[in-house]
Amino acid sequence: MTRLNLLSKIKTTFGIITTFRDWPKFMLYYFEILKPRGKNTETTFTFWNGLKWHVDASKRGFAVISDVWIKHPYWLLFKIKNPKIIFDFGAHIGSFSIMAAKKYPEAKIYAFEASKENYVMLKKNLRENKIKNVHAYNVGVGAKNCILDFFINEKNTVMNSFVRKGKGGSYKVKCKNVSKIFDELRIKKCDFMKIDVEGFEYRVLKGAERDGSLEKINAVATEVAVKMGYFKKTEELLRRNGFKVNTVVDIISAVRK
Repeated sequence: MTRLNLLSKIKTTFGIITTFRDWPKFMLYYFEILKPRGKNTETTFTFWNGLKWHVDASKRGFAVISDVWIKHPYWLLFKIKNPKIIFDFGAHIGSFSIMAAKKYPEAKIYAFEASKENYVMLKKNLRENKIKNVHAYNVGVGAKNCILDFFINEKNTVMNSFVRKGKGGSYKVKCKNVSKIFDELRIKKCDFMKIDVEGFEYRVLKGAERDGSLEKINAVATEVAVKMGYFKKTEELLRRNGFKVNTVVDIISAVRK
């Protein structure tokens, strides 16, 4: 183990302890020491601040809670002054949406999640935590308005995607582009947009550039896997559309100049 990896693990462990009230339980699942048994694999984790999370503990997707709340990949959100409209494309079980709702209670957050399973857990977490300013939709986001095959990762719900990444089942999902979403919700300006749609990030932004809806967006934070081949293209797309780009590992943060 390199010194950098060791420091990262120490930082993550400290973050878990200071964030989760039931941190011993979370760490047992996080480091895969404890694994759920039986048909009912749902469990809950609780923050020191009272937030409660319903998760499917049989799949690694629950780890995204600690990734978002401890590692703060979407730090740009906290630099935006009094945002009114926030979009969460790839909302998963609500980690980012609930963070945004708590940080900016006067803002409207629109959360889009393609996975039926994740969407059910997202709605449950919104109800559990009495979040009123997040509007959730079981719809995928892409470059076009169409029906697409959505591929399921049996081990990690974060990896569910419109891009096939190995074995696993699939089902059909309605997909909309940014322009149609903005039109239907009557959005004239988006203050912040988070995009984490597992390989479709560049397509989402390219479609928004093509139809002009990108001009309505003030700031973007997106996770783009370098190995997918779209990382540089995504940076270039944002720069040529008037954004100042900052990159940390696989997170591209961009705000209009």
